[in-house]
Order: sequence, then structure tokens, then C-alpha cells
Amino acid sequence: MSEHGKKIEKATEDIDYFSRNNHLHEEIDNDENISIIIKKGDEEYELKEKSKALFYGAPVEYELQISAMKNTYRQKILRSDEYEDNEQNYGKLITRIRNKSTIIPFIGAGFSVSAGCPSWSDYIESQAKKARLPAQSIKERVKSGCHEEVMSEVIEALTMDRFKRDFELSFNNNNISPELSPCRALGNLFGKCIVTTNFDRVIEESIYPPFIEKAVGREDSGRFIKAMFSGERYLLKLHGNIDEEKDRVLTQEEYNSAYGADGINWSHPIPWKLKKIFECFSVIFLGCSLINDRYLKVLAELQKEQKEFMPDHFSILTAPDDDDERIKQDGFLASLGITPIWFTAGDWEARRSQ
Repeated sequence: MSEHGKKIEKATEDIDYFSRNNHLHEEIDNDENISIIIKKGDEEYELKEKSKALFYGAPVEYELQISAMKNTYRQKILRSDEYEDNEQNYGKLITRIRNKSTIIPFIGAGFSVSAGCPSWSDYIESQAKKARLPAQSIKERVKSGCHEEVMSEVIEALTMDRFKRDFELSFNNNNISPELSPCRALGNLFGKCIVTTNFDRVIEESIYPPFIEKAVGREDSGRFIKAMFSGERYLLKLHGNIDEEKDRVLTQEEYNSAYGADGINWSHPIPWKLKKIFECFSVIFLGCSLINDRYLKVLAELQKEQKEFMPDHFSILTAPDDDDERIKQDGFLASLGITPIWFTAGDWEARRSQ
């Protein structure tokens, strides 16, 4: 490469590096403790774009400021003052990513909320209201994780035909904007395979390049497992789609059929797939409530049987309002081998940045 070509390549790399730090430049530019004065004759001018001046005029100082700002920004985003373990837990996750460890995103309904979909708990409660079920009782049961039972009661009251029709209206309409979902960033952060319990199509429509294949949990096939090991782009819709009744896992009866009525039945396709995923790869739960979900019972069984051989799992999770409740939930997650990174309910800036 010619000297001119090398200079162009270096300039391009510099611009790219500078652009990657754009989220920190505003902090530097607004820092009253930093001032850059340019003298022209007897006149002095204070530069407003301090970050750019440091980058080109004092690169060593620029790196020092960026390093300090990264630390401050990380603590701010992780809410380290409120959740004392967040920073070390985040560091543990980042170490796995930097070491090229395979981490499988496990996506729940919370990751579709910013795209315009209702949260799953809110949706169940709204349907229970339509079914004229007792509102306060339903709210308490949903909060405690009784989604399966409540959904069975809702569908029995509304009929499946009406429920399916209303579901399509709520989760597949022109007001849903998949590009607003944080799912868009997943392809750049993690591997090529994703697991989801969602029935909506936000993940399929927000990630590019698109998935090679889409599998469902109840199919008696190992193609998703093979895809994980071979690095192919596969999406596993663990509980199927609302419009495909044979693959759907929604009501308590369907959960019992898919996972086993009396404990986990390892011969069924969904528990078998989850076993392979949980024991072979680190999983990060995103947009999941992690309260009483059936897939957690699979993880609990594995932790009980082979804890010393299990990889670390992670979650980015809404913290309960009550701190004692959070500590209790943290203990429950620890028993499952899950390391949480907490954020406050409604604090979507922190969640997206993490």
C-alpha cells in the first residue's frame, strides 16, 4: 500500500474510533472543569467542541478523559449507586463476551414493549378484564407468576377463536415498530442463535440479516441444537406461534403437555432442547420476568443434578420496588445459576444501554 493509501486508511480508522465514542463526547464538551483556549493575536477563544480538540491536538489527554468518562458513564448506566453488585456482574458478562464465549439470548415479552407490544402480564390482565374475571385477584396471581392458570381461565371464558382474533390485533398491527426494539442490537453482540418465548414477530422483523430458519420448541428435531454448535442463524420460537395450535404452548394444559404434568419429562422436545441449551451455553435472559416460568423449572432440575458442570447464566432484569424482595429474588436467581444486572422499572435508557 502506498504512503498516501496508508494515511487515508489511518484517517478512516481515526474517524471510526472517534465516532464510537460519540456518546461520551457530550460529557466532555459539557464538563466545566475542562477548558480549551485558542489564542489568535491578542484575542482568546474558548472551543466548545472540547472532545474534538483533544482528539486531534492532545491525543494522550483525550484517552485519559475518555477512560474517565467511560467509567462514569458505565456507573451511571448500571445505576451502581443503587444496585451495588451491578458493575461486577456486568464485568463478568463482558468478560465472557470478550473471550468469545458463546452466549445465547433468551428473549421474553419485555423486549417487544418498546416496539409497541403490550407486556405479557399487562396483556393477560387486559384479557382477564374482558373475560370479567376478578381484577384484583388476577393482578395478584399474575404478579406471583400464575400466568398459565390465568390464561386457561381467560381462554375458557372468551373462547379460543375470540382470543386468537384479539391477539392478532394486539401483537400484529400497524402501530408495532420492530425497529424500535432493542432486539436490533442482538446480532452484533451475541452469537447467531436466539431463543424466545414470544408469539409476536418483532425479533424476526428487527434483526438483520434475517434468520436462515425458524424452529418451534415442540417439533421433534435437533436442528436448532445443531445450528447452535455450527454457528448458523436460527431462531427458536420455544412456545410456538399463536396461529399454529399444534405448536403452541399457552394454557396450563398445553404447558403440561409440553413440559410434563408431574415434573419435567425429559423425553419431550422442549425440555430436551432446553437441557442442551442450558448445559452447553451461557444464556442471557432479556425481557423475561423470571418468576415462575416453566423453563426455569428445567434449569432448576439441571442445577440440582449437575451444578458443578453448569455454565454461568445472566439476566438484565427489572428490580422489585421493595429492596428486601429484590434480595430474595436475587437468592432465587443464584440458586438457578443466574447472575442478574438490575434496572429500575421504566428505566429504559439504562436497559437499552446495557
